Amino acid sequence: MDPDEKMKGKVKGDKGTSKSPLWFKEAIIYHILIDRFAGYDSSLDWKKPAFMGGSFAGIREKLEYLTDLGVNTLWLSPVNAGTAYHGYHITDFFTTDIHFGTEEALNELLQAAHQRNLRVILDFVPNHCSHQHPFFVQAFQDSQSRYRQWFYFSRMGNSYKSFLHFKELPKFNLENKDAASSIFIKKKPLGMEVTPEVATYRAKYREQDGKSFFTYSRAEVKFKVNWKRKLFHTYYTTMSEMAITDRTNEEVIKFAGKEKLRYTDVFSEKVEAFTDPDFWGDYNVIEPDQSIESAIRRLSRKLKFSDRKEE
Repeated sequence: MDPDEKMKGKVKGDKGTSKSPLWFKEAIIYHILIDRFAGYDSSLDWKKPAFMGGSFAGIREKLEYLTDLGVNTLWLSPVNAGTAYHGYHITDFFTTDIHFGTEEALNELLQAAHQRNLRVILDFVPNHCSHQHPFFVQAFQDSQSRYRQWFYFSRMGNSYKSFLHFKELPKFNLENKDAASSIFIKKKPLGMEVTPEVATYRAKYREQDGKSFFTYSRAEVKFKVNWKRKLFHTYYTTMSEMAITDRTNEEVIKFAGKEKLRYTDVFSEKVEAFTDPDFWGDYNVIEPDQSIESAIRRLSRKLKFSDRKEE
């Protein structure tokens, strides 16, 4: 089949009206097993299931080679800390494996890839973990552990479900809400138990000059709170929106790696600031029942009307 014709083929499940991002349909993906791609010790026996030293820095040095191949997307094997060179035996979902490099080194790789217009897909494994993960170790050793229900243990004995037949990869019980809470809830006040009910995320992109640019995102999490000293539980919804109203390539300021936000950062705000109508002054244009998109449209109309009056 002619490559151009192949690229025109439909994505699986596409009925001819697919809204899949254009980049996905046109992606030329190069899959990288981090430990064995670049930066490793070539004197070691690659046939042995052990870390050889492949790294984020090694991949970064090969970006020119990859772009020369015509690749436009990189798919990296899991980057999380684990016990196996291939990355699928995870012991900590919130750190990078030091064998591959630091989180800062990963960010440097991503920046360098984006400068070459390369997209990067990170392989994520939510289905299972290593049998050496601290939560599983505790659940295996103690049948009364709070983590026992995070996995599929049998009622009698200590047998458990695993990924395929690999007992070193116990499966997460993703229907357990405590396990789900660990993903979304990092810090909370004492005396409360938080359980996520619904989590949604939406992002929009705009195509310009053959490239897709981020324009809008909305994240919403609905959760239930049980209070130790209260009879009834309460429900809360958190929602955040971000929109790009204008974009320029002039005077672009790049943040140093140490100044960038990390996924472990926690923000807090005082409710009083948002309930005080005078706090934001002329910028207080978003009504409680409005989305940020509607506010932006209203502001745009206002600015256009103002420009016409000045003319």
